[in-house]
Parts: sequence; structure tokens; C-alpha cells
Amino acid sequence: MKIFQIIPSLSDGGAERFVVDLCNQLAGDRHKVTLCSLFALEGSYQYFKQELLTDVELISLDKKPGFDISVIFKLKKILNKYRPDVIHTHVRALNYLLPILMMDTYNVIHTVHNDANKEIANDRERRVRYWFYQKKKVIPVTISNESDRTFKHVYPNVTSTVIYNGTRKPAPSTQFETIKRFFEDTRHNNAARIFVHIGRLKNQKNHLLLISAFKKLLEDGVNALLIMIGAERDGEESRQIALAIKKACAGTRNIIWIGGNQPATDYLMLADFFCLSSIYEGMPISLIEAFATGCLPICTPVGAIPEMMDGNDFLATGTTEDAYYRALATAYASPKEKLIFLRDKFMTLFNEKYAMKHCANSYEQLYKDLLCKNGI
Repeated sequence: MKIFQIIPSLSDGGAERFVVDLCNQLAGDRHKVTLCSLFALEGSYQYFKQELLTDVELISLDKKPGFDISVIFKLKKILNKYRPDVIHTHVRALNYLLPILMMDTYNVIHTVHNDANKEIANDRERRVRYWFYQKKKVIPVTISNESDRTFKHVYPNVTSTVIYNGTRKPAPSTQFETIKRFFEDTRHNNAARIFVHIGRLKNQKNHLLLISAFKKLLEDGVNALLIMIGAERDGEESRQIALAIKKACAGTRNIIWIGGNQPATDYLMLADFFCLSSIYEGMPISLIEAFATGCLPICTPVGAIPEMMDGNDFLATGTTEDAYYRALATAYASPKEKLIFLRDKFMTLFNEKYAMKHCANSYEQLYKDLLCKNGI
């Protein structure tokens, strides 16, 4: 099959990580895969570029900030040239394809990577998407039971398909040994348990609640270190969060923000716990990576996380500071035997349910079903 994937950029986000892994898996399964990035592949927009297999063709439409109408014409020209069997869009890249679908017919899949309400800017955008879904010009895919519930609330009477997210099995980077020595020195000095947070600087990730709850844990006299990984991005929201994190971390050596451009999965391989304090989520790729590496997750109960955690008691009872503190304290106080059991449980869960090969197989079958239905 000729498969054309479209995403706004290859920046350091979960959806971007997912798309790169999916493209690589599909190319490895001998499909002809093209990945189209709307934004130019430069600066922070090319974070995952080097991880694409050479078998995946990568193109860019050099999108400008804001709504760039020229992208519609560029995309139409490229699709006329490639004539893919299937187009698969992600995040808000779908908006640039919809005008083309008014003129041309393609087999289109769209993955809703988050709460369906969070993927649209306004009701007008919702109504436009609704029309395309109802006419079956775009086939929607949700990523969990909770994701599917929110989708059906926003788009009543539209049939959607649930396909769980997946990711590749993380491998050590060239920086792994250096990071490992840092972890060994930290543990040797004070037997600290190390917590890692991964997340872009957005209000969604609730960084300040995490810091407040962790400080409350430190007040109990524990030996613990929190390492926060996430890049500051363009925009006032990200800048304000960065300033607030720096201020909140001042005066303590037990909370470190190391910014972005870090081999995040190296930290997951070496840390004891993974912290996710979000106020909403889809099915976080970072959480799946934590499963894969055996880094025990401590999460808020949002999006698909409760069904992924499967009743684990490191799941907070809510999104308040106190609820998250209690989840941190429970995890810290857990005996070694329990931690080993849970690591094995989550790593098995990854292999059986969240490895990219399972996810890619499901998408491949969906592509084939769509082509068959349309007589191709």
C-alpha cells in the first residue's frame, strides 16, 4: 500500500513520537510510506527527524505560523502527484485536508490523539468535521475507551474505531552511560529514589501541581529527587510556565528542571518512578514508554490512564495536590518486592498490548478494510 501520513510537525510530543514509530513499523512491513510535515523541518519542528528510517520518505510544506492557506494548495499538488491508497492525518493537520476532500476523493483515516473537545478550536470547526465524519469522507480513530466516549459526545451517531496507541521498544542513546553515572552517584550519596517527569510546557501537564506535591513529599523527610524534562516552546503559555518552574525550583536541590532536547527514555530506564500529573490526556506515549522500561507510573486519573493503569494504587484519586501527594507517598513507601512485581507487570502489559507492532497491525487492517469497502 501507498500510505501518506500527515502531521503538523516533528516536534517533541507524544503524537509526533507515535507517528514516527508508526511510519517506521509500516515501512518495515514493506509498505510505501510518506510522512508529510506541514511545518518546515527546522529548529524544534524537526526533533524526531533523525529517527525516521530511510525507507520513509519525508517531505515538508513549509507552513507559516497561524492558518496558512498556501498549505492547502501545496498539499493538493503533492497528493495529485503521489495518489496514495490511504491518507492518515493526525492532530489538527486534518483541517488542511478537508477543503481538498470537497473536490477530490481519497481514503482518509484521522486519529483523535486527545480528548475530542481539546482537538477543536471552536464549534464551527466541530461542525465542519462532523459533516465529513457523517458522510464517511473521513474515518475517525480513537485511542482508548475514554477517548471514544468523548468523541461520541462531541460527534453523536458517528461510528469510530478504537485502536490503542503503541510505541517502539526504547533503546539506550549515546548519552545513556553518562546519565547512568549521574544516577549511580545520586543513589550512592543518599540512597535517593529518583522520580522523572516528561512533558512539554503546557497547562495540560500541570507542572506546578507536581512540584507542590513533591515538595510536600520532601517535607516528610524522604530521600528523593525529581527530574523534570520538557522544552520551553514559543508562546506566552510556555514562557510563563518556564518562569514559574524556575521560581518553584529555587532553593531546593531535590527538584531539577533540565529542559528539552534530552534522551527522555534513558531517564525512564534508570529512574524508579515516572510522574504524570496532567489535567487531561489521551493515551500518553510517555506512559507507554514508562511501561516498556519498567519505570513505575504515578498518574492523575485522566483520559485513558485509569484503564491503562488497571487499578494500580499509584493512581491518584483526583487531580488535586493532596491526591497526587498521597499517590507519591504510597509509591515511595512501597516495599521492594511490590515494586519488582509491578515493573514486571507493566513490562508484560507493554509487550502484549502497547508495542507498536500491535498498533500498526490494527491500522494496516483498517486501511485494508477501507480499501476493500471502496472497491480498491
